[in-house]
Amino acid sequence: MVRHDVARSTWRRRGLPGFMGLCMLIAYAWGLMAALIWMVGPAGGGGYWKDMALHALAIGFVMTMVIAHVCMIVPSITRRPMPFHPVLKLDLALVQAGLVLRLLGTIQSLTGLWQSGDLVSILGLLSLMASVFLLTVRSEGVLERKRYLRMHGASASSSPSERPLAWSGWLPDRHRKAVMGVSTAVTALILLAFSLIAVGLPGGLASPLGGAQSEANAGAGQKAAATGSGAMVVPTGRTRRVDVRVSGMSFSPSTIRVNAGDRLVVDFSNTGDQRHDLVFASGQGTGVLPHGGHARVDLGVITASTGGWCSLPGHRQMGMVLTITAAGGAARTAGQSWEPVGNAAVPIAAQAKKFAGSVQPFDAGLPALKPAPDGLRSCTLVIRECREPLAPGLTRMVWSYDDGDDPRGGKGDTRPMSPGPVLRGRVGDTFHMTIRNEGSMSHSIDFHAGPALPERMMRPIEPGQSLEYTFKADHAGIWMYHCSSEPMALHIANGMFGAVVVDDGTLPAVDAEYVLTQSELYLGGDGDGADPGKLAAMRPDLMAFNGRPYQYDAHPLTAPAGGRVRLWLLNAGPNLPLSFHLIGAQFDTVWSEGRYLITQPGRTDAQLAAPATGSPASKALALQPAQGGFVEVTIAQPGRYPFTNHIMSLGEQGAHGVLSVR
Repeated sequence: MVRHDVARSTWRRRGLPGFMGLCMLIAYAWGLMAALIWMVGPAGGGGYWKDMALHALAIGFVMTMVIAHVCMIVPSITRRPMPFHPVLKLDLALVQAGLVLRLLGTIQSLTGLWQSGDLVSILGLLSLMASVFLLTVRSEGVLERKRYLRMHGASASSSPSERPLAWSGWLPDRHRKAVMGVSTAVTALILLAFSLIAVGLPGGLASPLGGAQSEANAGAGQKAAATGSGAMVVPTGRTRRVDVRVSGMSFSPSTIRVNAGDRLVVDFSNTGDQRHDLVFASGQGTGVLPHGGHARVDLGVITASTGGWCSLPGHRQMGMVLTITAAGGAARTAGQSWEPVGNAAVPIAAQAKKFAGSVQPFDAGLPALKPAPDGLRSCTLVIRECREPLAPGLTRMVWSYDDGDDPRGGKGDTRPMSPGPVLRGRVGDTFHMTIRNEGSMSHSIDFHAGPALPERMMRPIEPGQSLEYTFKADHAGIWMYHCSSEPMALHIANGMFGAVVVDDGTLPAVDAEYVLTQSELYLGGDGDGADPGKLAAMRPDLMAFNGRPYQYDAHPLTAPAGGRVRLWLLNAGPNLPLSFHLIGAQFDTVWSEGRYLITQPGRTDAQLAAPATGSPASKALALQPAQGGFVEVTIAQPGRYPFTNHIMSLGEQGAHGVLSVR
């Protein structure tokens, strides 16, 4: 008995250093685990592993270090002593048990286990707070008891009334054991209950860490669900995990087959070259992920066939659809829709013209040719995504290239946000372009005006990133630039295009010179971007020159009577042709895609095999998407001369304007 008392007394004297050492070893172990989780990658995709890494760092390392030094930290703050007491070991054990349960839940992807770990960790932290409070408040009693034990030993002959009160001295000895027993039993029952739930109902508490919708879906999976045939689907207790990747503009695999009643966990990796996400008919999703991003979605118990898709504009229509087939379940989740959303009311011509008259037009004048030291021309284009009014009560989403030196959309600035600025240069000039993406998704750019390595210059630009794009203009003409990210047609239809005018210095001066770029508008819902379904069907709602239907009806271009006018023309498409026609006048000069089709009498052109005889003229210049050219005309009689796309259905949809000769 004496030997035992001496050993116990020695252990108590060495209790704090030993306790601190144990805590520090445990803390370092959790810190190392957190580092390994981040280093090997599983934390990068979010979900259970990211949660575990954060808890291992915040609670396993930081809080365990706090527990190790609590007897030093608290006195430095409260100015009261806080002696060590073995009860702190119970607090430490509860916190560590909670982390272990959470780790098991992470390994098995069982939400019930890491929720149990949460509860146990919380109990441990609450117990720690209570211990700190009591040991601080009763510090004098605890210290007196320690001094008494050192002087007299733990003599059984001393009565309880003769012993100084410790923190537990608030209760008589006969009650103290009962309270401790009840507390231990309650804690054990709570842990047992949560363990049974976690093990017995793996599909019930399992849910991704994303939100309430997923929890509701997973919770519903616990219960038997009716299929289309009226049969009941009972959870099987099995879990199916599937890795889904991106291949081009599709998911791989594109079909997942699972038995009805199984729980399905999808690990999604964005292995594409731009941003994607994966959303499901239930409303669950991964969020938009950059290239290399990972995320996990726990769909709970699958009771019916369902599906998922990429929600970025146009990606779903390009084929980014995932089908989940439930063997023995219903054919499709109730309320699931695979159809595009929206369709705004299309303004009639009178409404569009009236609105165009109330706002500023896109300046169609050809920009002046600025000096270029050593033939180098530098410019910054800023990619933006913003809503633009189209008619009273109707807006559309525009993705644009904006001039870094002359941004649009500020207070009082009502110019169209698309097309991008007209760039100008001479043959032989080098263009150095800085493209800055301030949008929310991946974009890119392709300049037709000069050669470039696509995989380098036309690579995706992530939000917040920039790209330096350099090309040399070796040939004259009007050249398109546009976004080359897939689906390319949608990015162009949403406004991501512009023109580069390069001349060889031989063009004679004219009295007025303009640039007109035709494009198509496929309206989605109010405030939305282009409707991919209409785009695929090549059925535009409106047409436009320089981004806004009918704006040059409301704000006519001007020219002097008898003066010479040059009209540079570009068809940005993305799909339909342009047959440019000026009503009431004839073109005596027509240039298209690198050659003169018709020249003014007396002008020589080395590109023509033989000079034209007489006085040739033309009434229309035909351009397919991405093609460009120019026409020249002299009009002697003052008046209003309409111009249009002579594919009349397209011209009447907004590819129309007026040249006012004064």
